Amino acid sequence: MQVSKILVQLRGDDSDTDAVNLACILGRKYHAKIYAVYVIIVRLTLPMDTELKSETEKAENVLEHMRAMVESQSCQMEKIIIKTREAGQAIIEAVNEYAVDLIVIVINNMRRFGQFSLGSTVPYILKNAPCQVILYQQHTP
Repeated sequence: MQVSKILVQLRGDDSDTDAVNLACILGRKYHAKIYAVYVIIVRLTLPMDTELKSETEKAENVLEHMRAMVESQSCQMEKIIIKTREAGQAIIEAVNEYAVDLIVIVINNMRRFGQFSLGSTVPYILKNAPCQVILYQQHTP
């Protein structure tokens, strides 16, 4: 496996630390640069150019916190904030734009109608990713 660029999706929750730590482990092993992406979803009822100040501030805070963690692990990270209506499509566009070799995504033990579900973003990424994808599920006791 040859990896020079790793994209990790951040969500602003506890899973971000695990995702970034995994990206750093791989980043050090392959001397890869990490692209940390925070996606802000713009509801259909709002115009795309709507200023979402609180969401943007949250994204910037999360990314800055993760940058400090990445740098403490001797890795390089670029911060990316994307405003979009569909997270999966936006992530794939970022993967293509930055020529990413590997995507790291944290998944939850999500249930929909009593069944395990990956939602809509993860299947879209798995179907359309032009590179390798690692899904990381946090252990929940």
